[in-house]
Amino acid sequence: DLTEVLEKLIERLKRYKPFEAEVGELWAFGQKKQPARLVNDTPELRSLHEALLSMVNENGWTLQGRYTGELFKPHVTRKAGRDATGKLKIDAVYIVEKQSQGYREIVGKVSLG
Repeated sequence: DLTEVLEKLIERLKRYKPFEAEVGELWAFGQKKQPARLVNDTPELRSLHEALLSMVNENGWTLQGRYTGELFKPHVTRKAGRDATGKLKIDAVYIVEKQSQGYREIVGKVSLG
């Protein structure tokens, strides 16, 4: 249930404050080689990622993706055909639901802090 997921995320993530990370090199993800920019893996980003993985495991939630845990590759995808550059403010976590034909939909957002 999405409401339960959001409530648990809000509770766990309220201790994390927004932070910045530097956008890095161009990378191609997945079988379709979708272009994205890597984001420098800061201690804050790693801690947030590990907390989220812990929540997934604790609650038996479904997680799909190769680039988690030890293979974690923080990245940002293109928006309106443009790459992110410079510093990236990380101030929220988005819940993404897999749709048919490989599409994804953002179904929730939890702000940090």
